[in-house]
Amino acid sequence: MYAHHRERCASGNLDPASWNQAKECVRGKSRKACDLNAYIENAKIKLYQIFNELEEQRQPITARLLQEKFFGQDKEPEAVRTLIGTMQGHNDQCRSLVGKDYALITVRRYESCKDLSDRNTERMICRWRKSTVSWYVPLNFI
Repeated sequence: MYAHHRERCASGNLDPASWNQAKECVRGKSRKACDLNAYIENAKIKLYQIFNELEEQRQPITARLLQEKFFGQDKEPEAVRTLIGTMQGHNDQCRSLVGKDYALITVRRYESCKDLSDRNTERMICRWRKSTVSWYVPLNFI
């Protein structure tokens, strides 16, 4: 939600004469003014929430910490999941269930499928060295 407003607000320039310092918002009823005012209000609410959470946790509050939490820079980056990696995880899970829920032949077929996909990917990458398309594309982009 915030990224959408940030892109829309950053796309144009704000006339300094349209800024109301007393109310800390943009004057006017245009879509641009309303969007910017909504973004500012949402940002204030989010900052107040972050401030209150830090206060409740008795953490020292700094402008840098507020900025990092506001923009999500304080979080650990998510592990990148790929198609081949996901297939390998599935196969490992199935292998641990051999004799309970899966037959060994089924797991071997899954592993063959993963190995073939992996080899085909390597061939595709070798054939199209400049191409960025591969099975190793993170799943959140698919």
